[in-house]
Amino acid sequence: MKATWNNALQKARPEIFRRWKGSALALFSGAESPSSLITDALLDQMASLLDSLAEDNGDCSDTVDAICRILAVQPFKPSLSMQVFFSLKSIVPELICGQSGDEFSSEGEPARFLSRTDELILMAFDRFMAHRERLYQLKVEESRNRMHMALRRAGV
Repeated sequence: MKATWNNALQKARPEIFRRWKGSALALFSGAESPSSLITDALLDQMASLLDSLAEDNGDCSDTVDAICRILAVQPFKPSLSMQVFFSLKSIVPELICGQSGDEFSSEGEPARFLSRTDELILMAFDRFMAHRERLYQLKVEESRNRMHMALRRAGV
């Protein structure tokens, strides 16, 4: 079953990535449209994550971290940013089940994929919030330094 699941995932990969890319880029509306560099970096990391999920490679934490770092600097709510990962969870079963005609059962590789996706979503949320916290700390330090320099110039 594992080989069949991986084959189905590899076969559907272009369509999975096309839909996933569309849902991720839909987050960026008119005024918040990303630069091509941000888009390219995000899509490269998403492709890498999809490949490692399809090949069932062990650790995806660096890729998830890179995606979350990109999303953390965007003016999105955490729930909206995590939608990138949730959309993958809905796209894959739809396409794989549509190809094979099988139902997603509660056992075997499809269930393992969904479980792994849940773990990735939780890891992504932790990483996203850590990056947001670091950004907040940097803003506080910058504000404190500006105030210190203003007081120093004023001679206080």
